[in-house]
Amino acid sequence: MHILKIVLMLAALSSAAWATPKLSILKINSEPKGETIEFNGGWTPDVPRLAVDVRSSENVPSKNLVAKVYFFDGSKTKLGEPVKLVRAHRQEKGETSWLAWPAETLEANDKWTIYFPVPKSIDKKWINAIVVIGANGQWSAKVRGSGNLADFDFPEKSKLVDLAAK
Repeated sequence: MHILKIVLMLAALSSAAWATPKLSILKINSEPKGETIEFNGGWTPDVPRLAVDVRSSENVPSKNLVAKVYFFDGSKTKLGEPVKLVRAHRQEKGETSWLAWPAETLEANDKWTIYFPVPKSIDKKWINAIVVIGANGQWSAKVRGSGNLADFDFPEKSKLVDLAAK
């Protein structure tokens, strides 16, 4: 009986290790207007944006990466459609390396900053944002603002491994 418990415990630990997302969202910052960024098929000046620091424990081809943000008002009602990643860069030994999206690979353990513009239609209305990143069936999400991921409705919510820990 004791051996059976040990085998079951090891099996549970093994499956938990496989379920851990290899992509991590480290930090989300809101950046003011002032920079021109590519958005909606052209270069747009003075667009506020979210800058999101991410790291992966494995190499991830950027073509496999899904990265988007959902914006919510104070009552946790979703505002519009999700905004997809528009730009990314990597800091390496004090140098900034811009990512040629989607031609490059996010290398294991490098910190990347990915950018999402805040659409004008919701610029003054949003209170909370949910950033979602995923690749190869592994998902990670983080809240910018107040509340827990469980408080918000977004399609990838059911794919998150451990919602309570977020």
